[in-house]
Amino acid sequence: MKREDLSRLFSTKKLNGVPTYKILVSAVVVLALVATMGVTLAAGALTPAPTATPAPTETPAPTAEPTPEPTAEPIPVKLEATAVQQNLGVEVQNEEGEPLVGVPFVLTVTDEKQNTQTYDVDTETGTILVEKVEPGDYTVGMEALEGYAAAEPVTITVKAKVVYKADTAAVKEKIVQASQVVESKEDSSFGNTTPVKEELTNTAEAVESSKTAITADRALYIGAKLQDGYMVLTDGTVTDYQPVYATVLEHQAIVGAKRVPRATAVPTQAPTAEPTAAPTEAPTAEPTAEPTAEPTAEPTAEPENLPSASPEASPEAIEGVKTQVYSMTVQPLAALARAMNSTENWPDEITLYDASTYTTQNADKYAFDLTSTTVSVETGEYLYTGWTEINGYSYYYTKDHKALTGSQVIDGVMYEFDENGALKRNSRGVDVSKYQGTIDWNKVKASGIDFAIIRVGYRGYGSGALVEDSAFRANIKGATAAGLRVGLYFYSQAIDEAEAVEEASMVLSLCRGYNISYPIFFDTEKVAGDTGRADNISKAERTACAVAFCETIRNAGYQAGVYSYASWFYNQLNLANLGKYKIWIAQYRDTLSFNSRYDIWQYSSKGSVPGIPKAVDMNIGY
Repeated sequence: MKREDLSRLFSTKKLNGVPTYKILVSAVVVLALVATMGVTLAAGALTPAPTATPAPTETPAPTAEPTPEPTAEPIPVKLEATAVQQNLGVEVQNEEGEPLVGVPFVLTVTDEKQNTQTYDVDTETGTILVEKVEPGDYTVGMEALEGYAAAEPVTITVKAKVVYKADTAAVKEKIVQASQVVESKEDSSFGNTTPVKEELTNTAEAVESSKTAITADRALYIGAKLQDGYMVLTDGTVTDYQPVYATVLEHQAIVGAKRVPRATAVPTQAPTAEPTAAPTEAPTAEPTAEPTAEPTAEPTAEPENLPSASPEASPEAIEGVKTQVYSMTVQPLAALARAMNSTENWPDEITLYDASTYTTQNADKYAFDLTSTTVSVETGEYLYTGWTEINGYSYYYTKDHKALTGSQVIDGVMYEFDENGALKRNSRGVDVSKYQGTIDWNKVKASGIDFAIIRVGYRGYGSGALVEDSAFRANIKGATAAGLRVGLYFYSQAIDEAEAVEEASMVLSLCRGYNISYPIFFDTEKVAGDTGRADNISKAERTACAVAFCETIRNAGYQAGVYSYASWFYNQLNLANLGKYKIWIAQYRDTLSFNSRYDIWQYSSKGSVPGIPKAVDMNIGY
């Protein structure tokens, strides 16, 4: 549109032709538009720009820039390798030198020609044993495993195998008796080198073994437990009989039983009042507090013609009540006990014993005496106390004739019984030396001990002399004659394999002719005060001594084993090389804590066993 065309729109001539009302309406519309625009502009001018006031910025949440979770430090791992008799044993250890068990490590063994073999670690022991390795140098490493820092490789030299053979003839000339040495300077047991821990606390009272015959006249009493005042049979049936008591020769005794209908057996009669024909439309706010009528039936739980159950009750018959008297010797009384579910046919009153016949001479026939606790015996013919053998199983009964179950400590000895009270077949044993004194082995056997490990002797920790235990011969003869399984141990102070073979040779020379049915153990421990001649040999050297001793014993046809305590096994022996032998671990506590396999646990050094006059080491064989 041209400029002059716009001027024409606003000429006076044009306006003169427009009606007045139209002009006014147009003016109002224009003014309204202007006003609206002005308010909007003003508001815009007064309102800060969006950049002036920052939009509510979100505080960076932790998830916006996630804090990296702390990475767990890899667990340090060490490798301990020992080569004995061309067998390469490797143990995976933690920083404390204990075996790392339960972890599937893979180890590599590389020979001098760079040939590498991989081996899966035995997760139960944390070890591998590579047998029949050719002599030479080997490098042992570990494959990477998440969560564990790879162990530094170790190099080990494997030497040619040596045949360990006993020379019993030569060693006999070297054996000396205890009287020929100063034992306080030679015998490690003289100084009590084994660490003493807290002893076991008895959980059951020791009682003499006995059994009391259950005759026919006692049979009913076997089931005469009470529940809510009513007699209970051995199968758990609650009868409707209450006991009748009497004082007999100053004893409170059950002399009879009476039928007293149980309250629960009598149904409550319905109220005689007629019930409301129809319920109220709206429930009333107050519930009815009392029944509309009392039951008309009188309770029958306590018949008038039955005697009271009080201690003064008399077992005599009352008119109108069936009474049957059983003597102590007739069979019907036993028949009552066997008829567990036939009580409805029994008489209303039973006289179990005639109090007039009770005397001190026949008091043992009155099994209902309440002054002593008698328990239910559902099978068998005896009430037992103490140790008892039944059908080839051992049980221990308290003075109340209750069979013990679970773990129990009796006279310092720990036993494990099953849920029925039978002793579990883990064997129980002692180990002895001259320090237990003169032993009555028949009493030891009768007390339930299954095996004995007897000290043959020791190598003096000062001079290195081979010393025979002065009680060895008496102990091995006595234990064998009593029927115990017999094992042996020798306290070693060998500083090399030749001395270990010599120690084994001494043991073999002295045990010849005896029945050795348990292992022969190499006993290795630290001597108090770091005075032992073998205290400072290396771990590899000590392991080699243990293997030399055990192989010599095995080559002679006997089982062999190694004895020590946990820290000595961890730090002074390589368990990987001991896999062929029995492990006898000493740890004096209620629960064994040892990160390796074991065959015998010595759990106490202060046991008390009948027949052994002094405190004795106690063991469990698995």
